Amino acid sequence: MTQSPAKALAAWQFFQQMLADVTKIVTEDAETECELLEGLRVIARVSSLCSQLSVEADLGAPSFFDMCSPNRMIGGPNPDGNYYLAMIRGDRHFRITGTRGTSAYLGFQILAGTGLTPRRMSNYVSDVDLTLRSGEFALVLSADEPADLGGAHWVRIPEDASSVVVREYIGDQATEELATMRIEALDPDPLAPLSDGELAEQFTAMAWTLMKLVTLHRTIKPELLQNPNTLLTAEAASWVRPTPRRTICT
Repeated sequence: MTQSPAKALAAWQFFQQMLADVTKIVTEDAETECELLEGLRVIARVSSLCSQLSVEADLGAPSFFDMCSPNRMIGGPNPDGNYYLAMIRGDRHFRITGTRGTSAYLGFQILAGTGLTPRRMSNYVSDVDLTLRSGEFALVLSADEPADLGGAHWVRIPEDASSVVVREYIGDQATEELATMRIEALDPDPLAPLSDGELAEQFTAMAWTLMKLVTLHRTIKPELLQNPNTLLTAEAASWVRPTPRRTICT
């Protein structure tokens, strides 16, 4: 090796330091051994999500992945919801195809914003907006409307579009058919070697995302530290069926 990838190595060391920092936070906040064990497991599971978001994601050839698997929870348990995410770019054309199924709700949210800039919602397509043909749907995401949509629903995205978040809510897991979906780039980039700067950006994003997700208990609803295992409702309480929650640590 004639030249060391200085940027990527520095960014990886930054991630290692961030990992040490969140470990310190969890260790300090844990009041029992059970809480510490659960907290350390949260760090490990969230780290896997951060890797998927920042390193595994291929903006030129995106795919949907499950953010909240049966064991990996972000912020808290939500057994009646599926959350899928695909990372995209605003200067590309993408096509999403799938089947609607019979779940209670399905929605596609386009988030915009890159780097350390705050994310914002640029578009939202709910299941009532989908054009179904024998239960199947198609969306095209692009800045400019293509000449031939092939029957798909066009969604105009901004130049800094960064991800597609899918929310699916289930009323009855035993009887409802879940939606299916896939995403493809209509103008993918040619394969190219990984660069030092590109990997450095991925590691840096992974580090900051780890800190944000592991410290939700301090930033989103810190009062829950004094009132654990409390069901909070919002404006959607009238149509969201509350799910009993059980205490893990006592």
